[in-house]
Amino acid sequence: MGRPWNGTFVNNSGALVEDLLHNYTLEIGARTHKMRVYEMTTNPTARELCGYLLVRGGTHIIAYAKAIKMATGIDIGKMLPVPHPDNTAFDATRKYMDQGLYNVLYTWGEPEYRDIRQIWKGTNPETNEQLHVIDGMPEGAPIPDFEEKPEMFAPGIDPDQYEQILKRLKQNM
Repeated sequence: MGRPWNGTFVNNSGALVEDLLHNYTLEIGARTHKMRVYEMTTNPTARELCGYLLVRGGTHIIAYAKAIKMATGIDIGKMLPVPHPDNTAFDATRKYMDQGLYNVLYTWGEPEYRDIRQIWKGTNPETNEQLHVIDGMPEGAPIPDFEEKPEMFAPGIDPDQYEQILKRLKQNM
């Protein structure tokens, strides 16, 4: 809606189980939208992206379900009638399933993320394959370290006037 992302979009009720359940249902809603986009397009690039996102999103659904079960003892998949995260219905998901991306969570090199092993263990309830935690990040292009630059565009502001506006704001601080 034209608003840049910021921390106000993060929701935290202060109740862990409530937040886990909220994120679980958000992942399911996101999955529904990815499936709709996949079905509405024949563009191979869009379908490839949706295929990857369906596989990784299904992983997140399972991760939240496992966390809820650990915290409450409740198998959330049996309690709520939610869409089955079966990726085999989509051609573009198969190669990511074959690569095992459905069974992997990453720590992104952050020490505090290593505790995910307490939740992400055992087998995948959909495939019965072993779950894995990988220290580090997924393979791919290296993350660039760009020099910091000021905001280049603000909705509704002429880009040529933006620098002048920034200077005035800084002077008034």
